[in-house]
Amino acid sequence: MKTKATQQWLLVLHVLASFFFFFILLTSSSSQELADSSDPVKNATRIDCGVIKGSGDEKTPSDYQYDDGFVEHGKGLNLSSNYNKEEIGNQLRTLRSFPEGKRNCYRVPTERNAYYLVRAFFAYGNYDSKTSFDLYIGVNYWATISKEDGDIVRHEVIHFSPTDDINVCLVKTDDGIPFISLLEVWPWQNSRYDQLASSLLRLMSRSKLGMSEDDTYIRYPDDNYGRSWFNRKMDNSVRISSSSAAIDSNTSDNVYDLPKEVLTSAVQSIHASSSLVIHMDRCCNTGHDYYVYLHFYDFVSKSRNNQQRKMVIAFSDGVDVSFTLEYMKPTTLVRNIKGHDVVSNISIRSASDSQLPAMLNAYEIYRVLPQPLNRQLMKEMLLRSKT
Repeated sequence: MKTKATQQWLLVLHVLASFFFFFILLTSSSSQELADSSDPVKNATRIDCGVIKGSGDEKTPSDYQYDDGFVEHGKGLNLSSNYNKEEIGNQLRTLRSFPEGKRNCYRVPTERNAYYLVRAFFAYGNYDSKTSFDLYIGVNYWATISKEDGDIVRHEVIHFSPTDDINVCLVKTDDGIPFISLLEVWPWQNSRYDQLASSLLRLMSRSKLGMSEDDTYIRYPDDNYGRSWFNRKMDNSVRISSSSAAIDSNTSDNVYDLPKEVLTSAVQSIHASSSLVIHMDRCCNTGHDYYVYLHFYDFVSKSRNNQQRKMVIAFSDGVDVSFTLEYMKPTTLVRNIKGHDVVSNISIRSASDSQLPAMLNAYEIYRVLPQPLNRQLMKEMLLRSKT
């Protein structure tokens, strides 16, 4: 028979065991929540616009959401049956149209004082035979959508959100009915693209060089932040590549979190005396401020008797930058081009004391969207977020 002291001791052990079990569950749950919070897909909002629940046309996969909970008005439509739907992705075959109202907005919940990549797709498909309207984030002008832009239009910005939501608004102009096919909002923790928190950075080009001709782009899941890198060719260049197994994209030097697929290939000039040239006039108009990001990763020089790859970046406005790449170390050079600086091209050449040709893995170009009404509003929003 158990004594009273033994029973009390067993009760204490039972309580301690229960507490320990609860602690393990709590720790595991907290760890899982922490892991989930760092998962870009679980924190991203990807909206397939225009799909009607119960319509028999529900083709939205689990990582896309219906748009009913994000916008109050509008109606779902399909592209014209005369349009070749095989040319576009499944999520672009429906759209939400807004024939009523001057301004209709999608409201997407976000974290306060955080950076987001916001991307919108418009697959026109001649659904109404005409269209022209403006795109805004809150009160900030983003772009004008016109059927002259082509059948599929894609616009992307890096946006700093001082409040707990982002409003993507479609605004009527003189002609056409606003519509949208797909909307994505990706969180960017510890953003490196944070030069101007009070402005929008509109993507003009995000280009990957040296990819196989069979590849069109790099995107999620290869890029954890939802960036899409499109395959671009460059004149007077040759493709070089490296085994992905030899490259560690998780190195602390990779401050822009470039995916391994961006690091494993590049282009280099045909000769050490020739240059790689980015033609700014193909994407960008003068009179605006831009940010240019040039991404380098030298995976070759060690195999060439430890020669150093020294290069000069020459901007057509007379600004030259000299630098030396370190073997297997990601390097990104950034320049803010002001509106009064007329830059028609950027050339990258080998330095005079280097025998290795110039090389480049990828580049990004963003236009700074002027927000004359945004600065005061931003201050007011920041003040409200702190109260």
